[in-house]
Amino acid sequence: MTKLVDEFDQLQPFPPGVAACPMDDGSFILALLAYPDGHRVRIEVDTTGCRLVSNGDVVRTASGFGTTAGPKLEHQLGRLTA
Repeated sequence: MTKLVDEFDQLQPFPPGVAACPMDDGSFILALLAYPDGHRVRIEVDTTGCRLVSNGDVVRTASGFGTTAGPKLEHQLGRLTA
């Protein structure tokens, strides 16, 4: 779980302003994380369009923008859901 959180933290913030995501078909990966102390976190990763990633408080993008963190996060979550 620590690796997922680290990869989320490495993602770039989603640029402010209006964005058009024409290739968005609504598909996403949902990860529900539960910590031993009872704290829970929901991470949603859109797999198409602008590829937004959110933990409910912060919105970032998995589109790349000079980093491989987005694809790594998607790969990790895909392995968990397979």
